[in-house]
Amino acid sequence: MTTLRFKPTARLLPPATKAGFTLVELLVVIAIIAVLLALLLPAVQAAREAARRTNCMNNVKQLSLAIVNYSDTRKRFPCGLNVPDASGDSAYAALVSNRLTSATAPEPAKFTNFLIESMPFSELSDLYARLNLAVESTTSGSGNMASASAPGATVIAQFICPSDFVPSRTITWSTKVSGVNSYVGNAGTQHWDWKNPNPGLSTANRWFNGMFQLNTTIRPRDISDGLSKTILVGERYSMDDKFVDTGELSCKTMQDCRGWAWTNRRSGCDIFAGSAVPVNFVIPVAGNVPMTRLRLNAFGSGHGAGAVFGMCDGAVRFLTLEGSDAATLELFSSLTNPKDGKSVRVQ
Repeated sequence: MTTLRFKPTARLLPPATKAGFTLVELLVVIAIIAVLLALLLPAVQAAREAARRTNCMNNVKQLSLAIVNYSDTRKRFPCGLNVPDASGDSAYAALVSNRLTSATAPEPAKFTNFLIESMPFSELSDLYARLNLAVESTTSGSGNMASASAPGATVIAQFICPSDFVPSRTITWSTKVSGVNSYVGNAGTQHWDWKNPNPGLSTANRWFNGMFQLNTTIRPRDISDGLSKTILVGERYSMDDKFVDTGELSCKTMQDCRGWAWTNRRSGCDIFAGSAVPVNFVIPVAGNVPMTRLRLNAFGSGHGAGAVFGMCDGAVRFLTLEGSDAATLELFSSLTNPKDGKSVRVQ
């Protein structure tokens, strides 16, 4: 009997393959990641801005409470700018003659301002003690802005809003150096733009009718409209793309022209703002001189849709007031005038 034997044949297996992505799959994954990042980025930016705004509100709260504590102790609010030699300064002659300010300083032996006077009532007592208030801040050799190591050149974090546009935290004029500030006092409806006043300085209920002025002070009992309904301080933003050199202001950009030195005891441009224009006002047309001058002392912020304000009772509010309509400007003016007799509601 014949036995059939079968020789096993070799078994062919498919070649081994390596796991991976095709080019199309890789592009799809990248596209998905890009979409997720695009969705996430605004949320991250919003969270960061919310944190900056909270920090700014805390700064304004500290400043407001320090000023309120000053008024509780001294029975009056600090002078906006205390300038002992104003009577001999021709720059103030028009203000004095129109009774918008006094030639006699409330404190005749000191060159100071409301920011400086708030220091002993916050955590800045040591810096206050180092300041030489017997001389004007820019006095050569003995002024507080004499050099980068002078006390006036100190950068005070709580005076700067983290959302403000601050390319440099110090301002330098020639050899004079000062730390900058984002927060300014309420000088009233029409503020420091008095070089070419429009309306005129004699216009009733328009100029320097706020909380802080040159060589004048206000007592809490003088605020007949109510402490909670009157702005004490607010913030100012230093970016405006339409700000150009008009040939009159001798500066190229908004941040260069602003000055905004907390130690300045000579110019209200650095530390005052008003309600002549809306919050976050921007220059409508580049080169418009009157609007450019008004822009320098306009309240505003980098937060968008409003700005942070401290009220005379120490409370802090985020107010929009961005409209240029008559009703909004009238409301804003009422909030900056402590005794115009108009009742306003602040939410």
